Amino acid sequence: MKKLIFLTIAVFGMASAYAQSDAISKYFDKYMEDERFDMVYISPKMFELFASMNIEGEDAQGEIMDIVKDLKGLRVLSFEGDENSADEALGFYKEAKGRIDLDSYEELIVARDGDENVHIMVKSEGDIVSELFVLIGGGNEFTMLSFVGNIDLKKVGKIARMLDIDAMDHLEHVDEK
Repeated sequence: MKKLIFLTIAVFGMASAYAQSDAISKYFDKYMEDERFDMVYISPKMFELFASMNIEGEDAQGEIMDIVKDLKGLRVLSFEGDENSADEALGFYKEAKGRIDLDSYEELIVARDGDENVHIMVKSEGDIVSELFVLIGGGNEFTMLSFVGNIDLKKVGKIARMLDIDAMDHLEHVDEK
C-alpha cells in the first residue's frame, strides 16, 4: 500500500514539475499580479474540457478542437505602456531573455522590424513539439506567449488566425518554417 501511495505521489509530482517547466511560468509568476500587465492563463483542465466538447457544425470550430485536444496549457503575459514606457518594456524583454534558458529552445523565427524584436522558438524531442514559445519586445510593448502540449506546427498557423490574442499574428506563418 505504501508503494502505491508513493508511486501516486511521484507521478503527480512529475506531472506538476513538467507543467511548471515551460519557459513562461518562470517569469509569469513574478508579474501575474502586476496590474501593468495583461495576462491569460488557460489551464490543462480547461484544455481537457475543450477537447471533450462535442461540437458539430462549423469547420473552424472543428479545427480548433483538433488542435486543442493535444494542448496542455497556454500562458500569455503582455505589457503595453504609453509612449514614455519604451525603457520599461525593453527592461522586461531583457529580463525575460536573461532569466529563461533560451539555449534549450530551437529558434524557428527571429525577426526585427524597427525596434520590435520577435523570437519564435520550440522545445522539441524528435518530431514532437512540447512547447511553442514567443518572446516579443520593442517600442513600448513586451509579450511572452507559451503553448505547452503536443503541438502540431502545421495547425498553429490556423489557430493563430482564429484567436484574437496579441502576438498571435506572429504565429500565422510558423507552419511554413
